[in-house]
Amino acid sequence: MKNKYLYLFLISVIMMILSGCTLRTSDGFTSDEKSICVLQNGRSARIGNTVLYDCSEDYGTYIKLENSDVSRKLDDVSQNFAIDKISSSNQYFYLSGREISDVWGGKTNVLVMDVNGKIIAAKECCCDWIYASGSTIFGYYKCRDESEKVLAWEATRMEVTHYQDEEEFLNSAHNNIEEWTPMTGESLSVDGKEWFRQKKDYEHSQNYYTDTVYCDTYYVLEWLNYVDGRESSGLDWDVKVQSKKYIKQMRKLMGAKKNFEVSSWQLEDKLVVICRVYSRSGGLLQHFTKDIERSLIFQYDPDTDSLHLDNTYEGKELAYWDETWMIYRKGKELFVENIPTHKVSKVFENDTIINIDLSYDIVTLWDTKDGKLNRSDTFILQ
Repeated sequence: MKNKYLYLFLISVIMMILSGCTLRTSDGFTSDEKSICVLQNGRSARIGNTVLYDCSEDYGTYIKLENSDVSRKLDDVSQNFAIDKISSSNQYFYLSGREISDVWGGKTNVLVMDVNGKIIAAKECCCDWIYASGSTIFGYYKCRDESEKVLAWEATRMEVTHYQDEEEFLNSAHNNIEEWTPMTGESLSVDGKEWFRQKKDYEHSQNYYTDTVYCDTYYVLEWLNYVDGRESSGLDWDVKVQSKKYIKQMRKLMGAKKNFEVSSWQLEDKLVVICRVYSRSGGLLQHFTKDIERSLIFQYDPDTDSLHLDNTYEGKELAYWDETWMIYRKGKELFVENIPTHKVSKVFENDTIINIDLSYDIVTLWDTKDGKLNRSDTFILQ
């Protein structure tokens, strides 16, 4: 079961740090020391090599044009619209979220933007959130309450119930779900994209469709923190029980380490598990780059329900790994490495938090200083 409460707790801690708050440990460390923070919430998209990305409601929305080294802040969006998701069709960017002013009438929840950052449409859509893909708009209709609407921001994959042709969506003056096609069957292909039916659960009030199917183990190993010899992630009791066997397997393969952090990625039908091992914990659910010993990559075998050690990277604090690319930090510097070619690119440098958002092949990077955005950039994994 996905632990929404843990996720919201982690986000609240991150936002405390970003707003200038610090948490001091018994060892005298503070949580604004060198740290790495990874999110996968779909707040960037690209058309060609033009990238539109968001650094949260507090720090603004930016566009980086193709062949440009400098990003431009989009003030009209940053000041008037809170973004949940950014996606792109073949020709336009789509910003799904909510209007926080009355510039477009007060009820706008979708902005459509061209590759130059110009808003071409501000729409009130009947769906709670939308995604663009190819020449089709996909939407989720209809949330039960505010707790379900949180998924618009929180979801790490596309979650939808209906679809509509892009031109029909743009030309329609109506806010009517009858103009949309409901998704049916166990799976279906729309505009060359595969979708898979998911049953309603405690988060979703209805059956829905996703572009990625998470295995059950993903929810157990999505995020784990092992501090001073014990699991300290604040997991739901049932997830915590399931996690014990995987922690035991990892400790057997890497030695009886007392401080490590686990994050996982579902890459199509393969679950990749990253384990970052630290020499000490600092006593909180956090980590310190200078104390990194190594990062390990485990592959999950569903047939035997077990983890197998794949790779070990000494002195590197891995944030992401997918057999072709890896993102890691060494000291103040963040690197992207092409694994087959061994080509390494230094993409960022900061001695505190570097925020990373991964949206398909787009890496968005940003940091803050004195409660303000310090700088931001993007890197395309190609």
